Amino acid sequence: MLSDDWPRYHERKHAEHERLEAEKMRMEVYKEREVLDLKEKFIATMSHEFRTPLSVILSATSSLETYHDRLTPERRSEHLQNIANQAHYATNLLDDVLKSAAPIRENWNSAIAA
Repeated sequence: MLSDDWPRYHERKHAEHERLEAEKMRMEVYKEREVLDLKEKFIATMSHEFRTPLSVILSATSSLETYHDRLTPERRSEHLQNIANQAHYATNLLDDVLKSAAPIRENWNSAIAA
């Protein structure tokens, strides 16, 4: 390589390095946005999934508190069964979420350690 070519060669290499670094940063930002989008969708879904059984529990509890003396034993039993069923549903849902999250946590921990 001629000495006159060295500065141009160095400039090209430097420009290529900067272009690669910029592309790498764009990809990292894109991946972070994807992760944030997934987190937001997950939270919205889980919020909805938990609100449904909680609403049933609150409604049944309110009915029992407000109308206890006017409800038949069968109706009180139905409200109590609804509360128990929805509590079990929410517990199972939470267990499923935690089980699903375990591999994700392991991958994140591996990625952080790398």
